[in-house]
Amino acid sequence: MAISEIPDHPGYYVDSEGIVYSQWVNRGMHGLVRGSMLKPLKTSKNKSGHLHIRFGRNGSSDLVHRLVYRVFVGEVPNGLNVCHKDGDPTNNALSNLYAGTQSENMKDTVKHGTCSFTKLTEDQVREILSLQNKMMIKDIAIRFGVNRHAITNIYRGRTWTHLTKKGS
Repeated sequence: MAISEIPDHPGYYVDSEGIVYSQWVNRGMHGLVRGSMLKPLKTSKNKSGHLHIRFGRNGSSDLVHRLVYRVFVGEVPNGLNVCHKDGDPTNNALSNLYAGTQSENMKDTVKHGTCSFTKLTEDQVREILSLQNKMMIKDIAIRFGVNRHAITNIYRGRTWTHLTKKGS
């Protein structure tokens, strides 16, 4: 495990497992005094489930996964996102992060069943594909809690195209 001080935030560190630390210790009425031990800091979740950290009481905040990537890899290239390989937005280990396009990130959310735009997982879509010509579309839609158009779009290859191609 590697640990490194966070640029632009003296006294704050992050490790390659995604834990943020502070070297600052509260000494009561004397304010903040630099200490020698690193203390893990609490992170909070945002609406999408990603962890973020606030530096100091009135300081800036940052998303932990982007912070880990910047500290250990470098700046995120323009137009790219920091993505989680396993789809877990709380797993900010460097080994779980990569820079990818918005399209790749969305494909990952569908693959991991974490997409907010779909109710179906990859396994459910495979099951739906196996039911083609065996059940009526309306019955399949009811079974999976989606509308008929969602099922039709799967069968016609308009959605979940990575599963509907020949050989998938």
